[in-house]
Amino acid sequence: MRTLVMLLSIFLLIAAGDASAKTQRSKAVLAEFQKLHPCPANGKSAGPCPGYIKDHIKPLCAGGADALDNLQWQAVAEAKAKDKLELQQCSASKSNKDAAGAKSARSKPYSDNICHTGPRGGRYRIVNGHKRYGC
Repeated sequence: MRTLVMLLSIFLLIAAGDASAKTQRSKAVLAEFQKLHPCPANGKSAGPCPGYIKDHIKPLCAGGADALDNLQWQAVAEAKAKDKLELQQCSASKSNKDAAGAKSARSKPYSDNICHTGPRGGRYRIVNGHKRYGC
């Protein structure tokens, strides 16, 4: 199993180098995530997960990787609130990038003010690009 995860990670790193400027979600990564972290609602390792979605902890538009370690299960209501915030942050980031031309991507690490639930039930916030547990 470890070998499979390692091979999948290597493949994704190679594929990421060939990808266009817009990062796409990989169905293979999402499927592998669910195999490793079954649905919190029904315990299934494949198929739908009622009331939950697979969420990127650091959004793809903010430079987050489409990788297993950047995914979590998130309740739909929490995901909608987080998506609104990410849309604003990524739009602002894109505007700043466009205005600055080819300058650096972000001046500050990603932060949000949302209490997330991890795949094993831990609660945390993202502060300066790092998980801070307890909310």
